[in-house]
Amino acid sequence: MKHIFIIFSLIIFTAVSFAQENDSEEASSGMEIIQVGNGQKLFVPKGTKIRRVGAQLILEDNAEYVATRISGLEARIEKLEAQGEELKQNVQDLKNSVKGSEGSKQD
Repeated sequence: MKHIFIIFSLIIFTAVSFAQENDSEEASSGMEIIQVGNGQKLFVPKGTKIRRVGAQLILEDNAEYVATRISGLEARIEKLEAQGEELKQNVQDLKNSVKGSEGSKQD
């Protein structure tokens, strides 16, 4: 009887350990895990908009997700281009001030 209890304990311990390993899943790069009631999980791309209507969980479709991401990227690109132009202007101003100070030293 004692041996049966030990074997049963080992089986339960192994099952619990396996369940804990599966519970600690990590999302792959570019994905996130969303907990949905009753311990269910959804793997979705990061930034996916989710809304709940009653008991339904509605995820934005692929076209909406891609359009949103591209729009965000376009805004970031425009911002970076503006910063690049500002840096070019700052470099030009510095060059002009260096030339001006060299000209005054020669006098």
